[in-house]
Amino acid sequence: MQQVISFFNISAKRNFVLKKYLNRPFVKLCETQWVEMLDSVLQFKSSLTEIMKALTKVSNWEDTVSASKAKTLILSLCNCEFIISIFSLSSVLYIIYHTSKTLQGKSNDILSASNVVQDIVIVLEKNRFDCDIVFKNIYSECKSIMDQLDVELKLPRLNINQKNRPNPSNIDNCEDYYRIEIFIPLLDRIIEDLKRRFQGQDNQTLIQTLTYFIPKNLSIWSQNINSTNIVYAIKTSYPFLNEINDVPLKLEIDLWK
Repeated sequence: MQQVISFFNISAKRNFVLKKYLNRPFVKLCETQWVEMLDSVLQFKSSLTEIMKALTKVSNWEDTVSASKAKTLILSLCNCEFIISIFSLSSVLYIIYHTSKTLQGKSNDILSASNVVQDIVIVLEKNRFDCDIVFKNIYSECKSIMDQLDVELKLPRLNINQKNRPNPSNIDNCEDYYRIEIFIPLLDRIIEDLKRRFQGQDNQTLIQTLTYFIPKNLSIWSQNINSTNIVYAIKTSYPFLNEINDVPLKLEIDLWK
């Protein structure tokens, strides 16, 4: 994906060709801006046929450098593993996309963000449990786009001497193979990553402690936790606050309540 985006963006002439088919600029694949990355992947998936048309056009140019690179990219994109991978990834990103935009709103705090992530994990785990049904719809969509692009749907060549991960045994069905090899590992990695980042014990403790600084949440904690315990928890998590006198801090927390 990054190579295709760069291929068109670094040349005004190539970019002009792409715009003729796409009618809008490419969203850059930004690793640090989460929402922009989602936009880029989803746009790439939905515009795959237009991208192929633009690459085919460039591949017929007399400019041998551009034409050769375009042909190489066409071979990379016209691959059932790539297509199934990007459609599988997009199915997960659709779940995360609107939530990511919502969490950028000014009215959201760390506690609401944690609750939203929990909801995402629940949905992803449900999809993992129902992976046969969920992937069947993805697979059907992939078959449709591959028919348009004239891409052969086939099993990859399996290396009997593969060392890093064993080949799935006794599978001669494309749908089963790609569900086991692409879709399920993708879901497992994303679920594991979300749990590690947001639901680990250390992170949960940090989230709870940070919420003490949010006045509207104090009414929740104050039912069971007094201001002395809150100050202790805050100073334990953030040693740089030890220089602050406990008395005014307790009084301010009491006022927030």
